[in-house]
Amino acid sequence: MADSRRVFVQLASVQDSQVEVGAPVMAFVMPTDSWLSVVNEFLMSCNDDDVEVEQRPPGLLEGCVVLHATSLQQISDPAGCEDSKQYILCTSADDAVRLQKQRFGDSTASSVTGASDTDALARGSIALTDQLESLEELDYYFDDAGTLRHCRTNQAVYELMSDERRAGELDDIVKAAIFHIQMEMLAELAFKQARVPLDPLPNEPKEARSSIFLTSDWRTNSNLLVVVNGGRGAQPGIWSRDLLIQEGLELGSMLPVMRRATACNFGVAVVNPSTNNVTIGNDTFPIRGSSSPDEHMLYVWDNIISRAQARNVYVLAYSFGAKSVVTLIQKREEQVVKRVNALVFAEGAYRIDPSTTSPAVAQFLKQRAINFKGDAQISVGGHIPAEEEKLSCSCLSVGDLTASGPSTDGKAPPTAAPSSALSKRSSSNKARTISLSLETTFTYFVAARDRGCGAAQFISESEAKTRTWLGNVIRHRLDSLKPKKQSRRLSTAMGANASESPHHRKTARRSSLDTDASSSAMRASIASSRGSNSSSHHSHGVSVSDFDLIKVIGKGSIGKVFLVRKKDTHVVYAMKDELDVGNFDAEFTSEPVVDSVCTHQSMVLSSTFADFTFNPSISDSMRKR
Repeated sequence: MADSRRVFVQLASVQDSQVEVGAPVMAFVMPTDSWLSVVNEFLMSCNDDDVEVEQRPPGLLEGCVVLHATSLQQISDPAGCEDSKQYILCTSADDAVRLQKQRFGDSTASSVTGASDTDALARGSIALTDQLESLEELDYYFDDAGTLRHCRTNQAVYELMSDERRAGELDDIVKAAIFHIQMEMLAELAFKQARVPLDPLPNEPKEARSSIFLTSDWRTNSNLLVVVNGGRGAQPGIWSRDLLIQEGLELGSMLPVMRRATACNFGVAVVNPSTNNVTIGNDTFPIRGSSSPDEHMLYVWDNIISRAQARNVYVLAYSFGAKSVVTLIQKREEQVVKRVNALVFAEGAYRIDPSTTSPAVAQFLKQRAINFKGDAQISVGGHIPAEEEKLSCSCLSVGDLTASGPSTDGKAPPTAAPSSALSKRSSSNKARTISLSLETTFTYFVAARDRGCGAAQFISESEAKTRTWLGNVIRHRLDSLKPKKQSRRLSTAMGANASESPHHRKTARRSSLDTDASSSAMRASIASSRGSNSSSHHSHGVSVSDFDLIKVIGKGSIGKVFLVRKKDTHVVYAMKDELDVGNFDAEFTSEPVVDSVCTHQSMVLSSTFADFTFNPSISDSMRKR
């Protein structure tokens, strides 16, 4: 799939002299595919079906015409499909001719025979998605630590936040970053994008719909996780715009949650409660069924989730998303109580009013829901009584969000003066709670799925093992983030070398994530109160498959140097290319490498990093400087 190209397609047709244009959808094509396969891929994306080429009516695909959305030039070769560009699919040559005559925005369009005001509206409804530039086109990329950076200068985007003159540029960058994350969900994690309402009406704008994302097994998986983000202005794929900029993919995006859910064999539905209207020109139109977050949750439950075969539904909701979930429980009490097996809220923003809430709903929340909340006054893992009374569920502290992590006794350490105002601002973002509680969240979901474990039982069992159970889990989570922070510092320190390898910098890489079962990770965290790991010397040989390439640092006086990360320990190493200097068997210094280690292993380079092999005559000994 190395040459797979992501494009956008709109289905266009002419009905009763009126042009009908569908919403842009995504498709993936290969330049080596046959043309009929490409046309069928476009048709499957537009119709949201899985009909293969040989199953189509004879002549249907042959009669389709593909036009470039901006120039309206006809495309008939897969190689002509450019990455990130948009195309119009017409199911007949006549429809294509009609569109070509109109020429979007052409002042003579109204004089075309049969043209009408409706045609003009149709032309306006062809949203040119490729006007939303990709990160690469904007000259930005996500580095290995998940930090958003400029390709040429290597400057981190969070450094732009204080520059009001670049606010407009920052907005475009963030939109492209969210789009990039959604592409990861579709391409890597096999999500499908659905637009609601599912039944658009003729008298409402075609753009008045919002997108939700579903894994391909959402209908058939017996365990379905529903992800609800109630953050202000949040879009599917991210928890917080600011956290995405300041802390990167691992904390700011939903990708770690998606990957963990996939590893634990959950189907996933990501809803979109914050998109309630669309603006077309100077007019704003509400989205039917989603004009408010609560209405959106009800619509998605009634029309999608309730139709899934999942016997057990799990909910992960952030901030005001928890309020929409509670409203759903109150409105669909019988259905929800029967099917929802466990709920986790992060910084849940709602209040249970005993006078208006049925005792059954309050009892259900107490039995099934856990809320995690940052609290500088309550020890990590400690209950927050005031919140438990307000939310009618177990509420546990994840400590002070302005601190780096829990202390060994489970208490949040005193807040140290941050290195900069930015670090304080980013670390105190409430959306961090989701990442800090990630391990515990999925351990609870798995326990509920496999053992029917309720919230109180889960917490009781965890506390029985060790008093500082949640502190250990959070510390384990923070430790897993250290290599990413290390790489982030590395990228910053090496900004002067940014111009040496534009190809590697412009390739957006996904952040790595340990995909071990959550229950195993938590057991290891609870069992371990050790402060450090033993030395990572191995008796077996080492091969290049044990490492991930971060970037080519450059050619110094001792030859080409490669920056790599060992997959099992996540430690960063600087490595030498043997072909440059022969059998390199001496320690070397690479000044730009921060918090790194050096190696005196000999390496052989074929043509690509994937072809590296270690010289077996050299022992596996790496040591920190």
